[in-house]
Amino acid sequence: MNPTNPHLQNVVTQLCDTLTKAAIPHAMIGAMALGFYGIPRYTADIDLISDARHIESLLSSMQNLGYHCYHQTDFFAQFEALDPKAGQVDFLLMQTAEGRAMLSDSVIIQDEMLGRIPVVQPTDYAILKLMAMANNRDRRMHDGADLSTLIKADAAGLIHHAFTPLNLERIRQFAQRFGMTQLLSPLLP
Repeated sequence: MNPTNPHLQNVVTQLCDTLTKAAIPHAMIGAMALGFYGIPRYTADIDLISDARHIESLLSSMQNLGYHCYHQTDFFAQFEALDPKAGQVDFLLMQTAEGRAMLSDSVIIQDEMLGRIPVVQPTDYAILKLMAMANNRDRRMHDGADLSTLIKADAAGLIHHAFTPLNLERIRQFAQRFGMTQLLSPLLP
C-alpha cells in the first residue's frame, strides 16, 4: 500500500515510528488497512486502534507530533494537526481482552515507502466494521460497502498473503453479538 500523497506517507511513517518508540500498541484500521490488504480506497484521515491503558502516553506523543486532541472519550481519541496538511488521526481505544488481542494479532507490514506499519487482521477489521454499524446506523451504507468488498476480495483470494484469511465463523459470532446478522448474511459467500 503506497499512498500517492507524499505528505500522507510522511505523516503515517512519523506517526507509527513515534508510537512504536513510545511502546504504545497500535494498528492501522480503516481505509489504509484496506489498502494494505490490497483493496485501494481513498481516505483523508488515518484511523488506528490502540490500547486504552496507554492513553496518557498516546496524548503526549500526539501532542509532541503537533496534534491537538479535540474529542476524547473512554473509547475514542480524535486529533487534528496544527498543520492542516497533516490531517486528522482517529484512535479507537481498545478496552477489553478481545480488543487488545486485535492489537497483538496485527501484522507488521514492511512497506518500501512507509516503513514498518502494524495493520489489523482482516477478520478483526470486519468485526470493527460490524461494531461501527451497530453503534451508528448512518455508517451502514459506507461501512457495509467496505465489508462487502473485503469479503469478496477474500473469497477471490485477493487479500495480501501476509494476512490470515477471513474467519467467517468468528465474524458471524460477532454479527450475532452486535445484532447485525441480518445485515451480514447477504454479504457472505
